[in-house]
Formats: sequence, structure tokens, C-alpha cells
Amino acid sequence: DAAAPATAPCADACCAATGKGRAFLAAFHYGFVTLARDIAVPLLIGLLIAGVLTAVVPPDFLTGALGTGITGILVMMLLGIPVYVCATASVPIAAALMLKGVSPGAALAFLITGPATNAATVATVWKLLGRRTAAIYLGTIVVAAIGLGLLLNAVYAAMNIPPIPPIAHAHVHHEGVGAFGIASALVLLAVLVYSFFGRRVEEGSDAPSGQAEGEETVALAVTGMTCEHCASRVRAALTAVAGVRAAQVDLAAKKATV
Repeated sequence: DAAAPATAPCADACCAATGKGRAFLAAFHYGFVTLARDIAVPLLIGLLIAGVLTAVVPPDFLTGALGTGITGILVMMLLGIPVYVCATASVPIAAALMLKGVSPGAALAFLITGPATNAATVATVWKLLGRRTAAIYLGTIVVAAIGLGLLLNAVYAAMNIPPIPPIAHAHVHHEGVGAFGIASALVLLAVLVYSFFGRRVEEGSDAPSGQAEGEETVALAVTGMTCEHCASRVRAALTAVAGVRAAQVDLAAKKATV
């Protein structure tokens, strides 16, 4: 009988454990390392914009300017449609807008339209798929944003839920940030710092200690990767190939070294 081909050992840290422990480590690594690398930059941009809005715009200023009905929803939707705001950056911005008086439904409309549409996307869909498809695409997003925004406002009104809890107002305007908020900010800062500087440490630990006799190093061009999750999947696929001892994937350079 022919011997079964040997499978290269997994080089990921999550493979050191088995069963539930392995699954937990894999989930932890994805949530605090892989995902953090993908969202770090837009998250920082969103937090910066939200901080400026919180510091500059007076409390409840937008309540009088936009109201709490469909007007606010339409205004926020029209702001979100032409300008692209990624999903990660739009969340802290929407939170800051709610703190300044924007209704939950209007904030939701901004969250729906910002990441889904922009002038370039609509123009591309129009050119490649036609005017009818572009109209259906844009119309579906508009109807969803308005309908879900009105529904969310109705839910808040029916359940008598304040858009921003009084505790949040007190913390922001009177008492400052509590210990839990400071601890959370420090944890987030540590995760973001590691997402910027930890990549080199991981890549260095994954590098082969030396090339044994008869081994070969091959550089491969890998196109289509858009995020750290893509790179980790490519790396996992390469290390699973029989005979591969180690593999490094460079997302920025779009290449893999095996």
C-alpha cells in the first residue's frame, strides 16, 4: 500500500490546543488580532470624528435642527448616500450624533446608507449593470433606511426608551468617564497598538529557523486578498499542503513565501 502523504503541521498558534480550546484560541485570535488589523485605521478615523462632534456640537443641538421624525431620517440618509463611510467608522460617528440629538432611526439610516452607497459605487453599478439595476439597488437601500428608521423610532417611543440613557449623559457632561470606561479604552488602545506593531513579531516567529538540506523556498504571487482574514486563510491553505514546513503571507505585497 502507498503511504499516505504527510501533512505539514499547522503553524498557527491556535493549533497548539485541540477541541474546544483550539476553537476558543482561534476565535480569540481572529477577534483581537486578525479583525483588529482590518478595522484599526477606519475605527480610529471614526473615533476621531466622533470625538470632534462630541466636543464641538452642543448637547441636543441636532434635536432642534433635524427633529425626531422622518426629517432627520431623510437628512442623515442623504448625507450617507453620496459619501462613503465604512461600517467600522460609521458606528462611533452615529453614536456621537445620537448624543447630540439625532434620533435612533436617523442614526440607523446613516449606518445603512453610509457603508452601502457612495457616488463611485452607484456610478460603477450604473455603468456595468445598467440604469435599471442601479435604480433598484439605490431604491432598495433608500426604502430600507427610511422604513427601518421609522420602525426603530416607533419601537423607542412605544417602549419609552430614551435614545441616550441618562447615565451616559451624566458621564459625558458632568462626571467624566468612569473606571470601566477608562479600562475599556486602555484595552482597545492595546489591541489597536498590537494590530500595528504585532505583525512583525508574528511574522518573525512564523519564519523558518533555517532551510534544511533538500528544502526549497518558493515565492508566490497571490492576488485577490483584501484583508487579514484573506491572508490567514491563504496561509492556512498553504501550510496544509503536504511537504510545506512554513508559509508567510504578505498582504501588502500580495505574495506568499513557502
